[in-house]
Amino acid sequence: MQSKSIPTIARSLSISDFISETTDKRLLLGTLINRFTTGYLRRAYQVFDGDLAMALVFGEIAQYNISRALRTLMAESKKKPQNWKQLVKAFELEKVAPCNALSISEATGVPRETVRRKVRELEARNWLVREGTNRLSVSPEVSGQLESFSLEILQEFIATMHLVSDLPEPMARQLASLKNSRGRA
Repeated sequence: MQSKSIPTIARSLSISDFISETTDKRLLLGTLINRFTTGYLRRAYQVFDGDLAMALVFGEIAQYNISRALRTLMAESKKKPQNWKQLVKAFELEKVAPCNALSISEATGVPRETVRRKVRELEARNWLVREGTNRLSVSPEVSGQLESFSLEILQEFIATMHLVSDLPEPMARQLASLKNSRGRA
């Protein structure tokens, strides 16, 4: 088997080598998104002892558990945004929507047997609880165990949002037009 040689260049690369007319504004946004995502993955890698598949399974279960209540909250907030505090209080009273290994496997693309194995590991950590034989929910105790992780991610997300919101107005308009053009396609 013939190995491919790595291309060599005669000079050091600069940022302008990555910029074209179509990517000049998106490069900065992509860099900001990549910075946040890489930081999140690095922290998840540490919290989940190097097992990103377990992090994915856990995150999908947590998301599934609150998705119904979150959809209700978001729909109501669009109708009456001034009632945000009341909506958050109502959110706290919503029931958790349990899920099963098959739905998590389908949502993530992780094989079902791998999901089952990760679920057993998460149960051993007391991060998941079962209702009956196959209905999975995030354990109420996990929020305390993952509080610092969640706060770090939230702080980084807010910092990234501020950087994106501070983009120069012409760049923000171009990004908005990109979003609008994709919505019509």
